Amino acid sequence: MRYVWMTAALLTAICVMNALPGRATVQDPQSGSLRIGNDDLGSEDPAVLVSVTKVGSIVKSSDCTAARGITWEKIAEGDYEVRFEAPNKQKLLKRIHITAGEETVLSAKLPDGKGTVMLGSGPSLSDLDARLKRLEVAVAGMKKK
Repeated sequence: MRYVWMTAALLTAICVMNALPGRATVQDPQSGSLRIGNDDLGSEDPAVLVSVTKVGSIVKSSDCTAARGITWEKIAEGDYEVRFEAPNKQKLLKRIHITAGEETVLSAKLPDGKGTVMLGSGPSLSDLDARLKRLEVAVAGMKKK
């Protein structure tokens, strides 16, 4: 009986330790994680709104500050756009690929000024979605004739 209680106590302690914040979690084999680093942000930097989009729809969104970084787990493998916005800073649009079982790390530091800086190759996912919709309309029109 004593062995059963000791085993139960040990298993409970292991479960509690694995549930603590900041502990590494087992990655889903079909998803990865995205971490927005705040190491480059100073206390004078404004909060940075970080939005993750896939095919024009926002998947995740949160503020990143010098005191609080962002970690999103279980993001499905695929191509995404990550938009960074803050007052009096340039908008930054990064095109990334999330790989299953891996962590992608991006910085939230933004350059001063106005305008948008795009990083990553190819057209944006929003552009591709708009092109696809135009093609679908054109094909539907051709089928009617």
